[in-house]
Amino acid sequence: MFLKSLEQDYVRSFLQQLLTQDRYQKITIPENLVNLRVERKYAFFLALDAIIKFNQIIDDEQLLVDYITQLNRLFKKFTNYSDIKTGINSLLAKIVAVKLNIYNSHSYENREKILRFIYDKYIVHGYFYFGFSSNHINELTFVGLRKDGFLLDSKLEVINQILNKTMVDDLFEYHNTSITDDFTVALYEAFTSPDYITCLANKTIYKTKLNDDCFYTKDIMGLKEQLLQITKNQRLNNQDSVTIINNFIDICKQDNISNIKPCLAFIKRSAIGKNQLKDIEEIIKNDEESLEGAISLILDSRYTSFYPKEDLLPYTFTLETLPKFNDFVFGKTSFAILNEDININEEELKMADNTITSNVKVNSYGAVSFAIIGLILIMVGILISIFLQVR
Repeated sequence: MFLKSLEQDYVRSFLQQLLTQDRYQKITIPENLVNLRVERKYAFFLALDAIIKFNQIIDDEQLLVDYITQLNRLFKKFTNYSDIKTGINSLLAKIVAVKLNIYNSHSYENREKILRFIYDKYIVHGYFYFGFSSNHINELTFVGLRKDGFLLDSKLEVINQILNKTMVDDLFEYHNTSITDDFTVALYEAFTSPDYITCLANKTIYKTKLNDDCFYTKDIMGLKEQLLQITKNQRLNNQDSVTIINNFIDICKQDNISNIKPCLAFIKRSAIGKNQLKDIEEIIKNDEESLEGAISLILDSRYTSFYPKEDLLPYTFTLETLPKFNDFVFGKTSFAILNEDININEEELKMADNTITSNVKVNSYGAVSFAIIGLILIMVGILISIFLQVR
């Protein structure tokens, strides 16, 4: 039902607002996400997390309209993520009460019914998640999810070797497969995948001040500028800079990243032995804890990163392909064109100004601010007027 929910116009409109309106880009983020590039997009991820919780616990299309309406009010009212999450838990409790025909959720017996219902739906019969890109969907469909992870391309190894000359960490790392019970983390990894783009986004030591939307939109020119800034910051010579940038661009072309879509694997908790909470009875019976607080203790992530000990076979999970990030931003299918002539050479690198063009103020999705354009036109008009008066 998750994808079906995302197809609803009122849901897409709500999510689009969260991505494009400034008021929603000031929501604080939890500490476990501070190293991820989610600052201005956290409202979007938090809303999707609220929707997946509704789908797994409630699964009632008729109640979704009111739920989204209430979410909209929550996000407009609060800027602290913890306040929004408390509000979401309160909404879920009220809707579960309606579903169970409970009129007094504060009685001990009814409180227990609500909590056990949520626990059964979200934990006992719930999921872990894995975010990946559509170029791996055939592998997961027919082979399964390997615990050893995806191989690191040899061209990425060359980039690491060059950067190692400056005595800094590898930019790209091979790592075992990590799954999570935090839906926002899986979403982030899906939207920034393939994993070498996620690595580029995450590495704190290499972070630049450039606009980070390219990690989501797969804008090859934006990614190229990120790497150009990194090579300048590391004071690499022109030959090494050219090798790094062109190697990365070649991999992007090889994977045809413009057409890649974000994907999610929904992994049964029972398949990895994580479909029970040891402290569930304590949570339910602690009547000093508020209902919203108890729900939070059930729903909150315990495994931001979890490494399976065995490969996960295809029957243990289901796969979903999400709309592209730009589809949420613009509200319709969008197509990015991959320029075949974007590789760089040393002569071009020498001509590049030390100040990356992206430092010019641009809006969230790459277009130069209309305000700036307006000011420029006004100045031109004034200069023409002065010139005519002088003559």
